[in-house]
Amino acid sequence: MSFQTDRNLLIGLLALQSNFISRDQLLDAFRRWVENKEMCIGAILLEQHALDQQTHDLLLALAAKHIELHANQPSLGLDALTSIHDSLAKSLVEFGDPDINQSMTIVHNTKTKTKHEQAAVSPANVSSSDGRSGRFSVIRPHAKGGLGEVFIAIDHELNRQVALKEIQGRYAYDENSRQRFMLEAEITGGLEHPGIVPVYGLGSYSDGRPFYAMRFIKGNSLAEACDAFHASHPNATPDDFRSSDLRKLLQRFVDVCFAIEYAHSRGVLHRDLKPGNIMLGKYGETLVVDWGLAKTMDSTNRSLDFPEEETLRPSSGSDSSHTRMGQVIGTPAYMSPEAAAGRLEEVGIRSDLYCLGATLYFVLTGRAPFHRKGEDSMESIKLGKFLPPRQLNSSIPKPLEAICMLAMKKDPNDRYSSAKRLADDIELWLADEPVSAYEDPLSVRAGRFVRRHKAAVSIAAIFGLLALLGVGLFAAIVSGKNRELAAANRIAEQNRKQAEQQRLLSDDNAATARGIALSITEIAEKQLSSLSGQEGFREDLMNRAYSLFDKVHTQGEDGKVADWELARISRLNGNLKLKLRKMDDAKLLLAQSISLQKKLNRKDKASLDYLAETLRDQASLGKSSGDLQLAATSFEQANEIVDALQRESPDDLDVKRTSGSIDLEQIGLYLDLLKNQEALDSATRCEQVYVAIAGSPSVRDLDYVIAMLGTMRRGQTLMLLDRADEAQEVYLAGIARGRVWLERSSLIDVRHTFARTLLYFSTDLSELENVPNVAQSLIDEAIERYQNLVHSNSARTYRFYLACAYRTRAAIGVAQSQTTHVEADFDKSIDDLEKIVGESPLSSYHSSLAKSYFLKANYLTAKGDQVAAKELLEKAVKQQNAAIDLSPSSLLERQVLKSYEQSLAAIAI
Repeated sequence: MSFQTDRNLLIGLLALQSNFISRDQLLDAFRRWVENKEMCIGAILLEQHALDQQTHDLLLALAAKHIELHANQPSLGLDALTSIHDSLAKSLVEFGDPDINQSMTIVHNTKTKTKHEQAAVSPANVSSSDGRSGRFSVIRPHAKGGLGEVFIAIDHELNRQVALKEIQGRYAYDENSRQRFMLEAEITGGLEHPGIVPVYGLGSYSDGRPFYAMRFIKGNSLAEACDAFHASHPNATPDDFRSSDLRKLLQRFVDVCFAIEYAHSRGVLHRDLKPGNIMLGKYGETLVVDWGLAKTMDSTNRSLDFPEEETLRPSSGSDSSHTRMGQVIGTPAYMSPEAAAGRLEEVGIRSDLYCLGATLYFVLTGRAPFHRKGEDSMESIKLGKFLPPRQLNSSIPKPLEAICMLAMKKDPNDRYSSAKRLADDIELWLADEPVSAYEDPLSVRAGRFVRRHKAAVSIAAIFGLLALLGVGLFAAIVSGKNRELAAANRIAEQNRKQAEQQRLLSDDNAATARGIALSITEIAEKQLSSLSGQEGFREDLMNRAYSLFDKVHTQGEDGKVADWELARISRLNGNLKLKLRKMDDAKLLLAQSISLQKKLNRKDKASLDYLAETLRDQASLGKSSGDLQLAATSFEQANEIVDALQRESPDDLDVKRTSGSIDLEQIGLYLDLLKNQEALDSATRCEQVYVAIAGSPSVRDLDYVIAMLGTMRRGQTLMLLDRADEAQEVYLAGIARGRVWLERSSLIDVRHTFARTLLYFSTDLSELENVPNVAQSLIDEAIERYQNLVHSNSARTYRFYLACAYRTRAAIGVAQSQTTHVEADFDKSIDDLEKIVGESPLSSYHSSLAKSYFLKANYLTAKGDQVAAKELLEKAVKQQNAAIDLSPSSLLERQVLKSYEQSLAAIAI
């Protein structure tokens, strides 16, 4: 259409220039043409009797020749008609026709380009506002924004390079746009702050169009710097978010916050804050640019009190956009909900804070909070619905996510009250201090304390740690001992060792030391066990407790009491070592606990039950370390104890719990030894016991977990025994019960176990010949639940099962011939499992990674990609061998290896 539009404009303007028609006749003709663009403008003029036939024919011939002389391009011929007056051009633009506007913009831009080319030679073509001419010479274009266009120019007065900004051609004849541009210049020039680009001069061209000169910033935008960071740190880890590169970006963000705080103190809203409008100089400068949508507020409308700053009052007006209710202002990807909804009366200081939060979101994630286009995206912006940063990357520190989310609250009143408060929180995080937007868990506060008091290794330091954890139990323990300890410290140096020995030999002080050790153990085990990332801190506390207790436990009047207490600490410390995969330490500690308990030979129900639980723990250690003989022997001894206890107290719930938990642990051993029927028997007993307990008034949160695990294991073993119909009934019943229990318990293990049940059920269904449709909904729910778990707690266990869930969804997609996302799911599973194996090379992790390789290889084989399939099968065999090395007695792992080797041998390349 542009060719015909340019030609018609050319014909009309030639007629006007040749005095064939008047200006009004030309405008009347174009009004008619806008309604029917199939007609030629010449025919319209002829029909309106503005031209006779002879003049019409002459005009068309003249136009044809004009076009021929300009490379047969009407646009070039149109540009050559330099006699077009601005008033006529403005009248044509006012028709609002997009084709005419496009052609007139081309003409204007071409003229502007010619003028700039001349200006580079003759600076006199650019005049300043104070009447002096020739100060600036344009060198080349630099950038284009929403309203203005920036050129690099020379300031001849100070012999420096500057940025010269002028209004874009498409807005050149719009009075409102000119006023906006002038207001932008005044606001930018009036905000004198190191974080806002300085303006050097304001002027106009000979045709009245304004321009202003400002500092030329050599550097990149914050958007470019963030892109570079995330490109160099794909899938950023917690260490990456503590790196100097990220800290530098956050410090730049703090600089922006203070610049905006200053603007707000002058009564100015930016209204278009985003990473692209923040420039980073090469020498540490951080500058907020593009104030084209800025608005000034009356002092009565300012929501913050800045008595030391005078309100900025530009002569061009207060509202740079002349907005009206319902109009959307800003960049959608970073826009506040109230701005997106056009509720301009609500757009204020906290709207800018929302944009700052969205900018922080980009810094943390590498993408805008709203990165899609269309009506759905705009609706999400209005509702304030976006993915929290940690759903994109769980390594993002929780305090930083909390700061971002607080700044981006949907309700403006719920956001930070000022940009300074937002900056203060970022600076606190950078200084390893607690932030106002997030309450650190006990483990983080304790870790922070330890980092600052590394030299505190005495019992007094342990007192301080426990006080930090909110435990007020030491006052009673050490009451009345302070005077004795103070007196001991005053003893001469030569008698210090002897005094210390006597203090430890004292029954009272030995009891005190044992009490301290037991208390530390309880804190480490109960209050810190559910917190991820604090295993090292817990281990340090447990080691100190064990060391302290081991020195004094035999010094009390009742040695048996001390033995029992040491047995307890040894068991708790051994289980912690097991979780940390320190198998040798765990084995020694659990063996010590069992030895002490057997030595005591207590016959009461509670003591025997405790011994059975410790034997169960030792069996679990044996299975995890590949010592299946130790596991079998420990299970046998544990079962003998609980069988005897059940005969004596058949209704005792504690004994039932111990019996059911032993059955649950035995299932894994039976499966490793390919004893599937024995595994089913154990799963059935475990499920029956714990489902009954879960329905009793004495139920505990952990009972729900073990009941679901028993159900899951029963369904799994039924599938292994080719009893698929029964298995599905068991799984469905378990899921129904699980949904009820989810409403009753907030324990994270309940959510984890329910998600695990969904995963195992869908995994088993994926291996059927005809995969039921229900498998897809089950695995989708499992993935969603594990994504939520990983978001709230990035523990390796949850990441592991999420990776397994992606693999299962891929397998279901293959089975149901819905392969759109199959490769992406396989790749996600493999990538995540490779990272997990690198972090902790457990047998189960190696085995699961091998399975992902194997299933993707089968998929590629079906597609005909034998080379890639062979490579993956080789990796599967290698990983399965690694699993067997860690669990050499597992017949199941060896059976799986054999199937992988057979598949590899079957590929002929």
